[in-house]
Amino acid sequence: FEQTPQGWIWFHAYPSAAGVSTFIVECQERTWRALGFDELDNAATTRLLEEVFDEHLAGHALISSARGKPATWQRFTQVYNQTWRHDNAVLVGDAAHTTHFTIGSGTRLAMIDAVVLAEKLQEHEQLDHALKEYDGEGHAAMRVVQAAARTSMAWFENVDHYTDRNAV
Repeated sequence: FEQTPQGWIWFHAYPSAAGVSTFIVECQERTWRALGFDELDNAATTRLLEEVFDEHLAGHALISSARGKPATWQRFTQVYNQTWRHDNAVLVGDAAHTTHFTIGSGTRLAMIDAVVLAEKLQEHEQLDHALKEYDGEGHAAMRVVQAAARTSMAWFENVDHYTDRNAV
């Protein structure tokens, strides 16, 4: 977390490849606009972020690239589906349900979905029964995780309301 004259800005980072980490920056929209991110090009945005997070980066540069394209500012999209199946097709991971990255579980939850689906397919001879059980159990298991993710997301999106409080 860094406080700038324009408002708070923060990042989440985690290793994603040898010697490279994913670095996700967040701030409230008013801070984003006040810092000029709505008008800066990719190179200027990267330079400004390197300045803001200089101490944390410890001399390392940011690489503004995602899947071979310049990284872009995005709003987190919450996905909730009433059902994760249709005929013989199913959804897993973020296609079925999103969880805010602050709880760091997206990939893990997708793998859990796949394992549960495989278990249900092995347990039931009839495909329809297996998929129905996967859908029902998956939704039930995700309720607690998604509630935690919504709480985390709401806290981060409103961090300005909490920064002036004394932790003692």
